[in-house]
Amino acid sequence: MKKIGKIVGNVCIMSEESKLPLKHRFYLWLGSHVAGKLIRLLKKTVRLTVIGDEHLRSLMENGGRAILAFWHGNMIIPMMRHIDEGDVVLVSEHGDGEIIARALKSLGYDLIRGSTTHSGAKALVDMRKRFESPGIIAITPDGPKGPYRELKSGAVILAKQTGVPILPISAYTNRPKFLKSWDRFHLVKPFVKCVLMYGKPIKIERDLSSEKLEEKRRFVEQAIYELDRQAETFFDAD
Repeated sequence: MKKIGKIVGNVCIMSEESKLPLKHRFYLWLGSHVAGKLIRLLKKTVRLTVIGDEHLRSLMENGGRAILAFWHGNMIIPMMRHIDEGDVVLVSEHGDGEIIARALKSLGYDLIRGSTTHSGAKALVDMRKRFESPGIIAITPDGPKGPYRELKSGAVILAKQTGVPILPISAYTNRPKFLKSWDRFHLVKPFVKCVLMYGKPIKIERDLSSEKLEEKRRFVEQAIYELDRQAETFFDAD
């Protein structure tokens, strides 16, 4: 019976996809079969400098839990760094999110579907359950559709409810190129130099009032902005 159910489920998914425009079905195919392979190959060509890795190691040695927070348009370099580590990524349920989800699955990531704006309550419940065991959850707190680099409160609420620290992240390349999308998606070209920066962990107290929680939200946002400034000037001397 389980096998029949699985087959029926797959047939349903295929049936739904068959109704999508050809262009979107092509993007889904790329996400499933091509994107992950390209990112694995890309990782072998770039020269990556990691700064602040001791902050992540400290969290892994003391509880083994962390919430990684970086902007939606800046996901490629963190994605490359954590391939095949089994980390969990929060991915939205809209169409573009499905493409990203398939690429992440092929790179060895586990997924929670939802966002702070769509299916937010369910996503928070799912993430809290994941933190019953050690692990990492990565969140793009300005996703799934902006505003650009504006940190929504979901990551801060999760940190408050679970006691798991937020680790701000930024990344950049010496030859940046950006898509004309809402998130100014940062493309990483082969053979570039990359920098990935982990900031200091930020603890969110469980008993914070709504007003204080908003202060913490702005604090986390500013922490990522500061890392952005450092990452974006890292190659200036080259």
